[in-house]
Amino acid sequence: MKTKNTDSDLVDIVGKRAYFLRVKTRLPWRIISEKMGYKGPSGSYDWAKRYQQKHNLPKLPSRLTIGELAYTLSKEGMNWIDIAEDLNYRPDDWDNVRASQIKNLAMKHKSKHER
Repeated sequence: MKTKNTDSDLVDIVGKRAYFLRVKTRLPWRIISEKMGYKGPSGSYDWAKRYQQKHNLPKLPSRLTIGELAYTLSKEGMNWIDIAEDLNYRPDDWDNVRASQIKNLAMKHKSKHER
């Protein structure tokens, strides 16, 4: 006989998946919702928030920005042209311009988050 899931069970099933998808990947809520079969970003966010509150877990992280990712890769020794290429950052066709734009995003991230 099949048992019916309670709201609390759903928070532990659906909310856990949404919470840890965000924590592990820091993908935008829109993409997490798509992976979970929701039409809009609020579906997965609401479940993740309920799971976080129910289990008194750390705050949901913000999504990963291009600047943060670029800064992290540069700290690991990657050059700016390769970073721009790997991130598929193509506002124009010149490698050096793309690389300098990626570097600017990374430095903005650094100035905001590392003091």
